Amino acid sequence: MNHSLLDQLPVVILHSLFTYLLVEEILFSLLNISPYLNKVIRLYPNHRLNFKSILRSNFDLICQYISPDQVKILILSDEKDTSGQSELFLSHFQINQFINLQTLILIQIEKKSLEIINLHLNKLHYLRSLFLNSEITIPLSLPLVNLRYLKLSQYSLDQLKNICFTTPQLKTLNVTVIHRTSKFEFQCQLDYLTRLVLQIVGFHVSMDEIEKFLNNFSHLKHLELHTKCYADVVNGHRWKIVAKDLITLKFIFNIEVDSIEEILDTFRTSFWLNDKQWFVAYDNNHLFTIPCSMYKHVNEFFQPPKYTNILENTIFYDHVRKLTLNFHLIKTSHRFINITTLEIGYKYISVEILSTIVNLIGVKNLTLNSSINKSKIKYLINNMPYLQHLSIDTLMTEINYEYFENSGRNFADFIEKIKDLRFEQIRTLTISEYHIIGDSYTIHQLCHLFPYIERLNVSIGQINNIIQLINSFKYLSSVSFILKFLSNDERKYYILKPESIIDRIRSSLMSTFTYHSDDFCLHMWIKKEVSISNM
Repeated sequence: MNHSLLDQLPVVILHSLFTYLLVEEILFSLLNISPYLNKVIRLYPNHRLNFKSILRSNFDLICQYISPDQVKILILSDEKDTSGQSELFLSHFQINQFINLQTLILIQIEKKSLEIINLHLNKLHYLRSLFLNSEITIPLSLPLVNLRYLKLSQYSLDQLKNICFTTPQLKTLNVTVIHRTSKFEFQCQLDYLTRLVLQIVGFHVSMDEIEKFLNNFSHLKHLELHTKCYADVVNGHRWKIVAKDLITLKFIFNIEVDSIEEILDTFRTSFWLNDKQWFVAYDNNHLFTIPCSMYKHVNEFFQPPKYTNILENTIFYDHVRKLTLNFHLIKTSHRFINITTLEIGYKYISVEILSTIVNLIGVKNLTLNSSINKSKIKYLINNMPYLQHLSIDTLMTEINYEYFENSGRNFADFIEKIKDLRFEQIRTLTISEYHIIGDSYTIHQLCHLFPYIERLNVSIGQINNIIQLINSFKYLSSVSFILKFLSNDERKYYILKPESIIDRIRSSLMSTFTYHSDDFCLHMWIKKEVSISNM
């Protein structure tokens, strides 16, 4: 197409429209429609590159057409569904090329890549937000004087102190501190800090230590605190003094107490219930503000906390996002309206009653017992329009599997039972590690049942199954293979010469890939060919 009505739109209008689109949507929809639109895309200065869980084909497309100076937000991830992403990204770009970058988010980045990126952080003069979600801790490239928002995990108090001294403009700090010394001491004034999210691991803090710590932040308005603590911390009267100028206060205090009603009485004053409308509860050795992240995942034994200063229990149900039903339906008069992940571990469930307890429409991730009746599977799938991730028997333990096998059943029975169905909306498929995918018929049936799978997690019985699975699933972008059920010979060979196994796989595939391996699990991020119309 040589001409487009979109050519009549001014650049400023098109750029405004781009703010509502993903980068890959812009490229797939508009690239090479006309020279004018190509120029508009090249001139757009505010791209947000979110590479978390991205398809490899989309990643390659973006890296091919986007210039670093157009990027304002960059998210990189080396999680298992994008293994090797950071190394591949750094083969395309140097991080200091992103001269207009304002936000950088790094998720489980490999150490080598993290060190390379870190070397250039202080050269990104417009960088305002930095989020490091990683089990690897490295000294940051300092100073970062223009930084406003910082999120860190697993840093010591001394490391945090050094960082804060060189980031004086911080407005938001979110950090998990690993602290193992006898005193919790910190002195570094951050006069611009208005929001603090702090988790302390490995240490019990006292109220005196908390008060002294918070004195460093004279303009603090929002506080979230998660820690083990001593008894003097769970005192509403004392917190009233500390929190009088706060707009929001959230906490989870891990502490075992006997006189819980006496403690709750200190949080039942007009300051808490009327002035601030901050409500607290105590359950399972935790005192916490409501709502609480502790209740995002519950099972059939869930009961709202017995001890609380709030009268209405509905809020506890409304904030649940994940529900696991291993043995029976949950007994409740309330309805779970915001469930996105539903796990069903037994076959006798009444899906009709379930639908009165759970709003199925919002479910995106579903786990099923393979013994469940086919009509129930159809009912669930038909009532979950946003379902994309299906897991089969992933709640199964080794003991469950022995019972499963002894009953004369196997995974092939499940495949046979549902063979006339098509799960076209499913993009991610996870099958229990105890179900070994080891024959061509099963692979063929899986491809028929789930034709649009992009992400796959399975156990395989032989290396050749890897090749067959990847070549058979047309849209596959990432896959995790559990290898512990390989034959003894192949297991030994994989241990001794893993690179030889990888080379064998690479030479037999119609795709290229990056990979990461750990504990007899091989994670692969696969490149499939894509086409853009009229390229």
